[in-house]
Amino acid sequence: MERALADLPVTVGQAKFLRHIVAERDGVTPARLAELAGCSRPNATQLLARLQRAGLVAREETPSDGRSVRIRATDRGRQVLAEAIDALGRFERTLRERLGDPQARALWELLEDVLP
Repeated sequence: MERALADLPVTVGQAKFLRHIVAERDGVTPARLAELAGCSRPNATQLLARLQRAGLVAREETPSDGRSVRIRATDRGRQVLAEAIDALGRFERTLRERLGDPQARALWELLEDVLP
């Protein structure tokens, strides 16, 4: 699966994380993001830092509470996520062509379970 994203600036785990951010249109707090992704807050913080350095997400102060931040995907982040979804779709189609639908579906589900 990682090879499918080799030309993109994200790993499969980062793409999944970015998907949660894009889905939260009003932005999402780091704590809520960790909850959605099923990871620890320190892990979420590390992933966010990588995505922010890559220009894929931005941190914005919450107007009502200057201590709180919300995470939003940048235009580039949404573009990269769309490209990642397309690449993973091509990968899934290749699996189906080579293995047949039932085996490819089973393998895909296993990969989703073991990859971050």
